[in-house]
Amino acid sequence: MMKFKKLIIAVISVCAVGILPLAAYDKKTVTFNDANGTPVTLEIPADVYDLVQENHAKIQVALIENKVSADDLRKAQTAILEGYDSFVKDSNIENPYTTVKDGIEDIGDLLANVMPNSQLTQNVWAHSIIHYNRPEKHKIAGGGLNVGATGFSLEPLLDITDALGIDDIPISYLALPTLAVDARVCGFSLPFDVGIAFSTFNTSMISQLKEAIDPSSFNYMSIGGDFRWAVLNNREKHVTVSVGGGAYYTQMGAKIAPDEATIEASLKTFTAFVGTQASVKFHALVPFAGFRLFGSTTKLNLDVKDINWDQILDGSDGDGIMNAAKWGILPTSLSESYSSSFFSHIRPQIYGGLGLDLALLSLTTSLSFDPIGSCLSGAFSIRLVF
Repeated sequence: MMKFKKLIIAVISVCAVGILPLAAYDKKTVTFNDANGTPVTLEIPADVYDLVQENHAKIQVALIENKVSADDLRKAQTAILEGYDSFVKDSNIENPYTTVKDGIEDIGDLLANVMPNSQLTQNVWAHSIIHYNRPEKHKIAGGGLNVGATGFSLEPLLDITDALGIDDIPISYLALPTLAVDARVCGFSLPFDVGIAFSTFNTSMISQLKEAIDPSSFNYMSIGGDFRWAVLNNREKHVTVSVGGGAYYTQMGAKIAPDEATIEASLKTFTAFVGTQASVKFHALVPFAGFRLFGSTTKLNLDVKDINWDQILDGSDGDGIMNAAKWGILPTSLSESYSSSFFSHIRPQIYGGLGLDLALLSLTTSLSFDPIGSCLSGAFSIRLVF
């Protein structure tokens, strides 16, 4: 979970850095009036021209209220471009704002693939229904602890962080962990079972962890369940095949408040699935395999506030940069969002593994793979079954 916190922090940090103006090869001009009403034409990077134009009226009001002269405007322009020249030289990227805008879309797609696969690592049971676990006895209920992880490539994020000189993520592959409690109960005389899983975590609830990751915080909550019906329940050969479906909802939040800015992110994902699973029992061993088809909706919100440009744009006139931020030429806040529709993220997933029954103790190890999202997931569960 700490690794995922670093991922979220890096994503939203990129967002903060990404709105920096750029002394790009292609520039455009914008005109403001100084406090005396005299038009002043400023040269700005074409990369951020639309952003400035969208806030033109607000910037103009701030210039009048702060009694900004034409000379003040030109000094601010020089400071911005000098800071950008240094930034571009160090980062070797010409259009950071456009790059990050496009990158957020890529990161949203990444999380829209990863989160559903992570959700589906929860509540995986080796037996295709809990109603029939062994030939001499029916087990009707169980529950325990599930630990899972979903691996994925960080290439969409690394392309941005490398270009902008951010080295918070020195690895190219990450495993997103989950920790959940789950339970399952059978249909008694009917061949079906129902399961539920719940997971929650908040760094603010653990004082030592809160201090260790300060000025950051992270919270996570997931809940969901499923229903399975046995279409084959052969007690002589100990083979069970079931079909079913379920749904999961997950929400997460992350916050970091370093000197450069206050940054917040929130993510919500809903996943629904249908599938089939088969299992066979050999004494205490229960190998199993299954297939799911799932769809999901994901919404990601990023908010950057209180941006201190004089600390971000090193090597430039600090007063000029602070004035540009004060007047609104450099925005002190930014909000970005990403959302995916349910039917645009229909994915198949194959999974399987091995269970071990030891009297009342049941152990399950599973692996799953989403070929479209290229997500590999694994989980281990320990449960008591009665």
